[in-house]
Amino acid sequence: MISFLLIALLAIVSTEHPFLLYMIAPTCAILYLFESSLRKKILVYGAFFIGVIFYTWMRQPSIDDARIIKDTGVVTEITQYSDGYKIVVQTNLFSKYAFYREKTILERGDLVSFLGTMKPFATPSMPHMVDQRIYQASKGITGVIHIESLEKKGEVFWKALYQFREHLASIYDRHLSSEASLLSKALTL
Repeated sequence: MISFLLIALLAIVSTEHPFLLYMIAPTCAILYLFESSLRKKILVYGAFFIGVIFYTWMRQPSIDDARIIKDTGVVTEITQYSDGYKIVVQTNLFSKYAFYREKTILERGDLVSFLGTMKPFATPSMPHMVDQRIYQASKGITGVIHIESLEKKGEVFWKALYQFREHLASIYDRHLSSEASLLSKALTL
C-alpha cells in the first residue's frame, strides 16, 4: 500500500519535474521484487531519494560561469520596483534564478520555460559594500538570467494556495494597522 501511494505521488510530481518520471519505472520494479521485507523497502526508498537528491545536485550550474540556460521552473516570487519586476523562478530543489522584466503577466505558481544567459552576481567594488553573491545565496538564488525567450507553460496545482495567501495579506493590509498587519502576516502566512 505504501509503495502504491509513493508511486502515485511521484507520478503527480513528475509532471512538474520530468526527471522523476525516469525513476518511477525502475522503482516500481524494485519495490514489487522486495515487497516482503520492511528492511529491504527502507533500503529501496532510501536509495531512491538519495538518487533524486544527487540528480538535482548534479544539475545545479556553477555560479562562476556565464552560460546559456534553457530550463523550466515555477515562479516563486514577484517583486515590483519603480522600473519593473524582479521574478524568481525555482527549477529544482537547489536552483533559483532571478530575472528582471519591465512588465509581466506572470503570477506566483506559473510554470514557465525560459532561455537566457546566466550571469553571476557582481562582487563588491568597495570595502564594506553588500556582497550580492552572499546575500542572494542566503535566499537560495543562484544567479541572474538575461532572458532571451520566456514562455508560460501552465500552472502548478498549488497556485491556488499562493493566491489565497495573497488574498489574506490584502485583507490584513486593508483592515489592520501597519504594525498589526505585519505581525498577523508573519504569524499566519
